[in-house]
Amino acid sequence: MRDADASRFRLDPLYTVSGQTICFTAHVVPCNKKGSPCCDAKKVDFYKLELDVVPTCNRAITKVTVNGQRVLAPTFNFYGTDDQSAIYKLTGLNLTVANAEGAQICMTLDKNGPCPNLVDLCDNVSVPGSCRYAIVLSLIHISQGIVR
Repeated sequence: MRDADASRFRLDPLYTVSGQTICFTAHVVPCNKKGSPCCDAKKVDFYKLELDVVPTCNRAITKVTVNGQRVLAPTFNFYGTDDQSAIYKLTGLNLTVANAEGAQICMTLDKNGPCPNLVDLCDNVSVPGSCRYAIVLSLIHISQGIVR
């Protein structure tokens, strides 16, 4: 299910860049699907951020942090017919409704790699420098959006 209305989390549509580090700001929002298990603040967390990326960008992300603390290394997977698309999964974020508001999720890109910035990293977007993403909750619920 990909329904942003049933999620308690969003990313600010604007991101910050400092050198090779790109940071996204998390927000906690009201749930618009009352009664959905994904709306229950005691049962959900912002576990994973998935980014649609260019298939040649494997190993582009060298580090991921949440509020300055290193988290699990990201994973890279191909998908689609003939693996023409790819996704980076930034996992182990473990943000909750209680601590996600304003949290900084940052990733550092390899400046010598094939995708040293978001323009090169992100795929299937109409605005260069924006990135299609999905927030995955620990209840296996996904909400989607675009950051610019």
